[in-house]
Amino acid sequence: MYVNLKVIVADEISMFGESSLEHLNLHLSLQEIFQDSSQIHPFAGISVLAVGDLMQVNPVGDRAVFKENHQNDYTALAGSLWTNHFQLIELTEIVRQKGDPVFAEVLSRIRTGYMTHGDIEVLNQLENTDTSNFPIDTVHTNKFQSVTMKNLTLYPSLTSP
Repeated sequence: MYVNLKVIVADEISMFGESSLEHLNLHLSLQEIFQDSSQIHPFAGISVLAVGDLMQVNPVGDRAVFKENHQNDYTALAGSLWTNHFQLIELTEIVRQKGDPVFAEVLSRIRTGYMTHGDIEVLNQLENTDTSNFPIDTVHTNKFQSVTMKNLTLYPSLTSP
């Protein structure tokens, strides 16, 4: 029944900028891959499921695709791929932290930028500085930094062009 279903899942949509959705990446790439230059079918006729927390990180060097912004008269008049072809469905139930309402509230305040001193205390209580039980392949950023600094002193050419 779903043998011909074509869906692209775009995760972390908050990091998608206007250019990555419309001009540079997804839209034009799909048209090229599926040889659909007609411009009739957005994204070459393939369904795009965009997921993510819109309160998280904005795209670097670009405007967030999901925010209302009209950089030019054409966009204000014609809309964008996002406004014309996506429907926003907001999930309101927190499932991951369902068993810990205090932590869920802390995370909700962090994502909106309104942390309290109590939130910081809750997060500090979660800090684990005992690394003896960490898996061997856990990333140790301090160790990595010390190795990098040592390499830069041994091989000064790495820091200059």
